[in-house]
Amino acid sequence: MKNAPSLDVAGLPFVAAGILGWVIHLLLTPLLPTPAGFAAVAASNAFLWRGVLASLVALSIMFGAAGLLYRPEGEAPRWGGIAAALAMAGAAILLAQEWGQLFIVRTLAIEQPGPLLQMDRATGTSMYDLGAMLALAAFALGCIALTVASLLTRGAHKIGPALVIAGLLSTPLLAGVIRGGAGAMLGNAVMDLGWVLWGISRLRSPRVTAAEGLARAG
Repeated sequence: MKNAPSLDVAGLPFVAAGILGWVIHLLLTPLLPTPAGFAAVAASNAFLWRGVLASLVALSIMFGAAGLLYRPEGEAPRWGGIAAALAMAGAAILLAQEWGQLFIVRTLAIEQPGPLLQMDRATGTSMYDLGAMLALAAFALGCIALTVASLLTRGAHKIGPALVIAGLLSTPLLAGVIRGGAGAMLGNAVMDLGWVLWGISRLRSPRVTAAEGLARAG
């Protein structure tokens, strides 16, 4: 019987997620016309490209988490498979949120901006805001579970996952301390660096076949 194919490119999705994240957080986000209101933001070209790249980031993390499930970096904890599943589910929810903003919200902003203008004037938390917060929370929870599982995996590289979780947890704190969006930009840049380093470490790790990876995960 032939051996199962080697998953030696399992780190590429994380590298892609980090690089695309840098483009989003360092280049596109500062171009959003935030002072003009949400309708103007959603109608902008920067919002369009940000949505496209954010969708690709979510897809990349989904594939990267699947790679960790089928090719663990070492002796992962028993709940490592659950952590990978949570990360895939969180990324899928974020992808759905970005997809809706890209095709529905932006269309409204261009053709019928009235409802979005009313949302700008409304006080309190709207259902749209709640949906966006839940999507981000699900994504963050999945990423935290994935990084903690990797940090507890024997023989796995720790720097990349540590930077991912540090960036995730520090972003809201830095955003409150450093005004003007620079704090959030810094925290996100640290997280993106973590994805890149995590992916590179996986590319350099010893090759493990899919069958061996499933045996470890099981």
